[in-house]
Amino acid sequence: MELKLRITIQDDEGKKFLGKGVLQLLEGIENEGSLRQAAAKTGISYSKAHRMISFLEQSVGGDIVTHSKGGQDRHGSVLTPLGVAILKSFNKLESKCLSDSENYFKEFEKEITSLEEALLDVRKT
Repeated sequence: MELKLRITIQDDEGKKFLGKGVLQLLEGIENEGSLRQAAAKTGISYSKAHRMISFLEQSVGGDIVTHSKGGQDRHGSVLTPLGVAILKSFNKLESKCLSDSENYFKEFEKEITSLEEALLDVRKT
């Protein structure tokens, strides 16, 4: 038996704006310094990645990523302080939720095992 959880944050209209996909995209931007490269590494199109970031920015009411044009590389994206804070806070939330859930899941497993054993005892009689 294994516990699988997915944590997502939704806006007031029920639209998801923060979850594992966006988190991976933000981590990719932080590591790669490029939205395009982060999108490629996560296996999504650049246009979808751009929409995800735009919707996140709209939902939280601030810039998450700054983009630079020109220069030698002619690209570049960096997380803003708000973007870094959201990334860290979501990771912390996810870690805490998973840790707490694992404890509850262990209790659940014990209860199920006890019920299975009791059912076997009833069937033997």
